[in-house]
Amino acid sequence: EIAYTQKGSQTKWIQGVPRQYFLKLDYVEVPLMVNYHDNKKVTLSAGVGINALMYNREEIVNSNPYAVASHIRTLNKTSFEIKGGGSYDLNKHFFINVLYSYSVLPMGFSDNSAYLNKGIFNNLVTFRIGYLLKGKK
Repeated sequence: EIAYTQKGSQTKWIQGVPRQYFLKLDYVEVPLMVNYHDNKKVTLSAGVGINALMYNREEIVNSNPYAVASHIRTLNKTSFEIKGGGSYDLNKHFFINVLYSYSVLPMGFSDNSAYLNKGIFNNLVTFRIGYLLKGKK
C-alpha cells in the first residue's frame, strides 16, 4: 500500500499558557510487510516502512518568557521505520487493524533531544477500520 501520513508533536498544555511548541510532518509512506493469516479472523504483520517527507511546519509560541522552545536543526527527507501489528476480521468485508511504528534511524536532529546524538524519532500507533474487496473464489 501507499499511505499519506500526518505526524506531529506539541508541548503539554499548561493552564493559562498557550501551546509553546507545535510540529507538523506530512509523509508519503510505503510499508513493506510480511503478513501471517491464521485462516480464521486474525492477521499478524511485521516489516519496515520507507517515508518521504512532503511537508513540515514548526511553530513556536513565546508567550511564556520562561518556556524553552525546541528548534529542530535538520529534518531528513527520508526516514525508515520498523512496524508490527495485526488485524481482526469483523465479518466478510470489515476488519480492524492496529499498527505500531518506530524510527530505525533519527528522522532529524534537535539540540533539545534526550538522545546522545541529539536525534529525534517517530513513535506512532495507528488504528484503522477497513473494507476488504474480495473477488470470486
